[in-house]
Amino acid sequence: MPCHLSIPRCLLFLALIWPAATPAAEPADRWQTAMDAFAAQDRTTPPPENAIVFIGSSSIRMWDVRKAFGEAATINRGFGGSQYADIVRHADRLIKPYQARAMVLYSGDNDLWHGKTPEEVHRDFLSVVKAIREHQADVPIVVIGVKPSMARRKIDDQIRRANRLMAESTARDARMAFVDPYQFMLDEDGEANRELFVGDGLHLNAAGYALWTPQVRKAIEDLEAASGAGEQN
Repeated sequence: MPCHLSIPRCLLFLALIWPAATPAAEPADRWQTAMDAFAAQDRTTPPPENAIVFIGSSSIRMWDVRKAFGEAATINRGFGGSQYADIVRHADRLIKPYQARAMVLYSGDNDLWHGKTPEEVHRDFLSVVKAIREHQADVPIVVIGVKPSMARRKIDDQIRRANRLMAESTARDARMAFVDPYQFMLDEDGEANRELFVGDGLHLNAAGYALWTPQVRKAIEDLEAASGAGEQN
């Protein structure tokens, strides 16, 4: 379009009449696909009440909890690569739809690996607990501490610190239990036991999950026995 004004006035004129550039779209939530899939599952098969709900990162996602916990109703809401803050952000999809018998949490190693401090992990963990308590005040919560692994050996000190902080918090709440992987996942040299991992040195194999299952089962049963809930299940 020809412009017969001076250059400055022409530019101003064009700026006024030219359509404004469309603002760059906000980046899509990287977990939206997973959240949509969970919602679809719930629509297709309504989730059972009084189930054990497992929430967390890939160590939860890859766990065949239905097989591991046999007679108990279970719901797996693991999404790989996630952090505790992601659970808080998506509480409406991960926590609020369910009336659980117990909640089992695992996260933290992605958080630390991507630069969060143990204190930040602990803060985000407490936010998850708060979200659970606001939805279901007395539900037992079992927290699996961050596991040792060969792949993330260089942040072992941070992992241990984060675990100590989370363990201290759970110890102050009679409705919570802490399962410490450092008590049963180390070899005789005090290193992560390679026999419990798949080839990437990060994710658990069947032997690793075979150790997790009785620890978590006992923690749930102990919490239920302490509250009397076990007699109702």
